[in-house]
Amino acid sequence: MDALGPPSLTGGVTRLILLSLLLLGPSGLRAQTQREGVTPARARELYKQGRWQALLDQIPNSPNLPADLLFYRGMASARLGRLHAARRLLLSGQRRFPKDKRFPVELAGIAFLQKNYRVARSELRRALHVDPQDHYANEFLGTIYFLQHNLDGALKYWNRAGEPKIGQVHTSPSLRIDPELLDRAFVFSPASVLELSALQLSRARLTQLGIFPRFRFDLVPAAPQETGAAYDLDFRAAERDGLGSGRLEGLLGLVSGVPYDTLYPDFYDLEHRAINLTSLVRWDPQKRRLHVALSAPLDGNPAWRARAYADVRDENWNLATTLHQHGPALTDLKLRRWSVGADLHSIIDARWSWGTGVSLERRTFGNFGLSNLSHNAAFTSSFSLQYRLDMNTVLLDWPGRRLRLNSRAAVQLGKMFTSPSHLYARAEASLGAVWFPHAQGKDDEITETVHVGGISGTAPLDELFILGLERDNNLPLRAHIGTRNGMKGSAPLGRDYFLSNWEIRRNVYRSPWFQVKLGPFLDTGRITGESGLFGSQHWLWDTGAEGRLRVLTGLHVILTYGKDLRTGRNTFYATVLR
Repeated sequence: MDALGPPSLTGGVTRLILLSLLLLGPSGLRAQTQREGVTPARARELYKQGRWQALLDQIPNSPNLPADLLFYRGMASARLGRLHAARRLLLSGQRRFPKDKRFPVELAGIAFLQKNYRVARSELRRALHVDPQDHYANEFLGTIYFLQHNLDGALKYWNRAGEPKIGQVHTSPSLRIDPELLDRAFVFSPASVLELSALQLSRARLTQLGIFPRFRFDLVPAAPQETGAAYDLDFRAAERDGLGSGRLEGLLGLVSGVPYDTLYPDFYDLEHRAINLTSLVRWDPQKRRLHVALSAPLDGNPAWRARAYADVRDENWNLATTLHQHGPALTDLKLRRWSVGADLHSIIDARWSWGTGVSLERRTFGNFGLSNLSHNAAFTSSFSLQYRLDMNTVLLDWPGRRLRLNSRAAVQLGKMFTSPSHLYARAEASLGAVWFPHAQGKDDEITETVHVGGISGTAPLDELFILGLERDNNLPLRAHIGTRNGMKGSAPLGRDYFLSNWEIRRNVYRSPWFQVKLGPFLDTGRITGESGLFGSQHWLWDTGAEGRLRVLTGLHVILTYGKDLRTGRNTFYATVLR
C-alpha cells in the first residue's frame, strides 16, 4: 500500500512535517482562535510573519506563562528545529491546560517528525478526547494509521473529517466472477466518500461468496484532474475457479485428506456466479462418510446465500472411556445416519448476520453387545426433524487498537419420531477476541474464544457435545483426541459444557508460496452428562503448541502437540483445512 496522506492537512509543526513527508499541496497556516490581550496578539503576529527568533526573544522563559504565550514559544522553538525544547514547553502547557487541544496536537507533530508514531497516536487521541470532531486531528490520526497500513484505523478517523473521497474502483482483469455479481458485493460507489462500515460490509459479502480465500483493498493515488478525488480503490484477490485457485492448488485441495482416507472434490464459481459444489468422500473403515453441498447467492444477491446438502455416515464408536455405567463396556457401537437439509444465511450489515435451516435425518444403532442401552432414548433408531437459527454480531471493533470481539448464539430444536416421541433443544453461544498487538503487520496474533452450550430434553448420541480434536467436531480440546483406533467416542461427551481456547500465533517464515505460524495454546473446559452417563466429571486443562503451514493461497496444514495437564498424556494431531 502506498504511503499517502489525506487530501489536505494544515496546522503548526505538523503541517510542515506532513507537507514534506506526504507531498501535499501548500496551504496557509491553521487559523488560531482570537485571543484577548496585547502580548498574545503580538506573539501570534510574529509567528505568522515567521519571525520565530524574535518571538522567543520577546516571550520570557517562564513556567507561569499564559496558555497562548506558552504555546507560541513552543511552536517557535519547533520551527527553529529545537524539538527537545519545544516538546518540553508543550508538555508543560498540556499539564497546565489539559482542555486546550492545541498542545497534544502539536506534540503529536513533533513525535511524528521523530517517527515515534505510537506517541503521535496517543497525543492525537488525547486531543480528540477534548474535541472529537476536530477536523485536523482526525485527518492527522487517520494519516498515521494509513502510513502503518491500517486502512480500517485510517477510515475511522478520516470519515469524521468527510474523507477520503475515492475516484474509481479497480479490480483485477483476471477475475472470472460475473462483474455484476461482484459489483453488488461492493457497498461503496465511485466518486464518493469511502465509509468504514461500507468497506467492512463489502468484505463480509465477499467472504460469503466463498470463492476468495484471500483478498484485500488498497487505496492508490488517483488522477485529480479526472475525478477530483485523492484516491482510487484497488481490489486484489486470489480467486477459486473450478477446482481452486489454479490447477496446482486445486489438486492439492483434492488430495489433502488422503493421509486420513479422505478426498475433497470441490468445484467453485460455477457459471461464474459464485455457485459452489463442495464434497467430502471418506473411506476410513471406522467412519465412512459422504457429504455433498451446493450453495449459491440467493437471486444473485451476495448478501443472501442458500445451501442444500446431503450427508451419509457409517461410523463405529468406542465409548469405553467416556460412558460411565456399570456392566460391559460399549466398545463397538455402530451408528448409521443420513440427513438432507437446506439453510439460508443473510448479512444484515457490517456487524450483524444470521442464518436458519431445516434438516431431516434418519439414524440407526447396532452392536450393543451385552449393554442394556438399546432401550435408552439417546441410542434409539429413529427419524428426526431439526430446525436451526443462529445470530452473529461484532460486539467491539477497535481498528486503532487492532482488537475485535465477535459473538455467536445458536439454537437448534429437534423432534425424534419414536414411540413415544422426544423433543430436545440444543443451544450454544461463543465469544471470540482477536488482537494484533503490533501497530502494523500480522506477525503476532493473540486469540481467545469462550464457548458454552447445553441440551434440554432427550437428544440422540451424535447430537451430544464433544470436547476434543476430531475432524467432524468444532470444539477443540487439543490434548484430547476424539478417536481411539479410528473409532469415535474417546473424547469427553456430554450435554452441558464450557470451553476456553487461548493461543498466540507468530509468523516464523513467510514467502509467496508458504507461510508458517507457530505458537503456544492453553485450553480448559468441563462437560457434564445426564444421570452421570457422560461428562468429564472434573475440569480439563490442556496446553501445548500448534504450527500452521499455509500453502499457496488457501490450504492450511495444522500440526498440534498437546499435553493433558491432569494426566500428563502427550498427543500429536495433524489435519488440513481448506
